[in-house]
Amino acid sequence: MTLGGKTNPVILNVPQENFFIGVHTPLAEIDTKPVQNPAPVSNTADLAKFSWPPAISCKLFVSRPRLLAQTRSTNVDALVNELVDLDEDVRDRVETELRKIDPAVSIPALVRALNSNDEDFRQNIVYTLGELGSIAKGAVPSIINELRTGNVYMRAIAAQALGNIGSAAKDAVPALIDALNDPGEYVRQSAAEALGEIGTDPASVVPALIGALRDRKFAVKSAALVSLGKMGSKAASAFQQIAALLNDSDWRVRRSAAVALSYMCTTYRPAVSLLIEALKDANEAVRVVAIGAFENIGVAARPAIPVLAAIVPGADRDMRRRILMLVTDIGPTAESAEAVPPLTISLSDDDWFVKSLAAQALGKIGPPAKPAVLELIKCVYDHDAVVRRSAALALGDIGSTDEAVIQTLIAALRDDDWSVRAATATSLGKIGSKSAVAALEAALKDEVWAVRKAAYDALKKIRHAR
Repeated sequence: MTLGGKTNPVILNVPQENFFIGVHTPLAEIDTKPVQNPAPVSNTADLAKFSWPPAISCKLFVSRPRLLAQTRSTNVDALVNELVDLDEDVRDRVETELRKIDPAVSIPALVRALNSNDEDFRQNIVYTLGELGSIAKGAVPSIINELRTGNVYMRAIAAQALGNIGSAAKDAVPALIDALNDPGEYVRQSAAEALGEIGTDPASVVPALIGALRDRKFAVKSAALVSLGKMGSKAASAFQQIAALLNDSDWRVRRSAAVALSYMCTTYRPAVSLLIEALKDANEAVRVVAIGAFENIGVAARPAIPVLAAIVPGADRDMRRRILMLVTDIGPTAESAEAVPPLTISLSDDDWFVKSLAAQALGKIGPPAKPAVLELIKCVYDHDAVVRRSAALALGDIGSTDEAVIQTLIAALRDDDWSVRAATATSLGKIGSKSAVAALEAALKDEVWAVRKAAYDALKKIRHAR
């Protein structure tokens, strides 16, 4: 309100509780010093007695949240009305501003805007409500109404918005289940996706999504698969249907089934065995999904190690690296002996990192990896120091006492790279060969402390074993 020197302030019809008078104006327009501390006013009648400086624009602030909401509603409505602009940048800016406002003010303003006859404007409103996420819970009944009564575009946007709101939109589950039978493909797809995002009421949702797996459209079938996967063990009753789709003639369906299993395997371990089968799929996209799933479940993926190792030789360089990094991270054990042949092949790879990872994996397998010893010996003479070090360590972990292994390691104690010499000393200590004592004693004079320490520890182990 703008108040002059003799003009009384407007008295608002509000409860006579605590008010604050806040004074603000551009400094260039006044000569008086702005009020630094608002003056407390305990009664509306006292407002008329307040001595107002001339030409100062004043605002009345009320301490009660409800009244604050009332005083801000006009500005919020104006902000919401900007959504009539279909420009995406405008919509993003409005959404950002709305996030700064109390949902008790912003959400009702958005809901009120749904009374507009402008279809594009209303679609923008529903889309924005979805982007606001769970804070738009209060708008769920209105969005459900749009899902049931809007045109095909609005129905699809409404379903998507409900999914974005998440579990706070659980009351929308019945309407979304009904939408799985909508004549619009995108509506059905969005409804299936939303049910997975909301993730509640599995007793009703899982059978409905299983039904959607029979949809003629790939997009709907795929959305239903992924949503079932996101429900994890709660969707265990759909496991057989998902498994069957791993054999679908359409690779896209098989990929979506693998995606579903990748979600499920974190809480439903039987999914791991099916993902192992997905690793054998003829389509790389399906295999990549399965690999990604195993990267997320750690040691539970150990049964997949032999299959993972088997697909390494035929993959491109980046995929070979990715798979072998996964294998070493999972941590192969003696039970992973079936992986030894393909890992041995990888020791001849033209990429130093692949060879190094393969050697590390073989070392973790331990004694069952003895068939790889001859190739590991070759790697001890590799041009790359990382490969030589990994091979030397692997030979020690495998523990072969073959004379060729001992002599190779003794020779490696003179390697130009100190890390190879240290690794070699460590491996000779693990093997415990007495024929290496003289070479290890000589290594005690190595110029690098780490090598001398490794040689000392190795000698201690050998002598203690006597």
